[in-house]
Amino acid sequence: MAPPSCRPAVPAPSSRLRRRPPPAVLPGVRCPRRCHRRYVRAGRCRAAESRPRRRPAVATGTLGGRMRISDLARISGIPLPTIKFYIRERLLPPGRPTARNQAEYGEEHLARLRLIRVLAGIGRLSLSSVRRVLAALDDKGLALGAQCRATIWALFPDQPEEDDAPDVGPARVQVDAFIDRLGWEVDVASPGRDTLAHVLTALQRLDADCDIEVFSEHAESAERIVTHEFQHESAHSATAMAVWNVLSEVAFEAMRRMAQESYLARRYATPAEQPASA
Repeated sequence: MAPPSCRPAVPAPSSRLRRRPPPAVLPGVRCPRRCHRRYVRAGRCRAAESRPRRRPAVATGTLGGRMRISDLARISGIPLPTIKFYIRERLLPPGRPTARNQAEYGEEHLARLRLIRVLAGIGRLSLSSVRRVLAALDDKGLALGAQCRATIWALFPDQPEEDDAPDVGPARVQVDAFIDRLGWEVDVASPGRDTLAHVLTALQRLDADCDIEVFSEHAESAERIVTHEFQHESAHSATAMAVWNVLSEVAFEAMRRMAQESYLARRYATPAEQPASA
């Protein structure tokens, strides 16, 4: 064995074996093959091409723009899981399928989401009531008057079971006679009759001297308010009327509560808090 000093020198690596410097990159250009950290190698990737990024869809209103469900959530401000829940509950119609597990949505879905948000949000309606209102609005076979009446019926709360109000029969007789004295043209199947009968029954359970005449002032006020509303607010669509009914009831309830607070403050004010008489 030759000594180390006599060993043949190791040949220098050929140019083919030498490690080449990293190729130049073109920053900002994506490669479909995702080579070199998703950047295109200069002169090495045959599939190198600029792929323009997709712009988010924008609802144009006049052009009927289409959008994905993520864009629908962004524009409406409603979380994506909530939108999917509305679709599962059939409150929101599904979008038009474009691919597997993909669909596109339009202005009609955006308008429906805003309506649901008003009814279930500030309107404080239950999902069952919202479903009944939307079903009445989707029934295009009805005339405007019948459709508006259907939305009014849909706004009534769910009635309790008969077992919860076994003595509601006498109250219904009083309610029917009360409506006849008022001269109101109310259908015999209107849920308003049952609602008023259940309220009267609950009051009679607490106060035996209470009868239907306790609602006389409320009936006069309701008729005066409705007359004012129809004189100044025309029901040009069933949707507009449903929204107005829901929001005006919430506003009236808030004003009634504030009027009660103001009355109590004036009536039970201490002498120091009462204004000085002139």
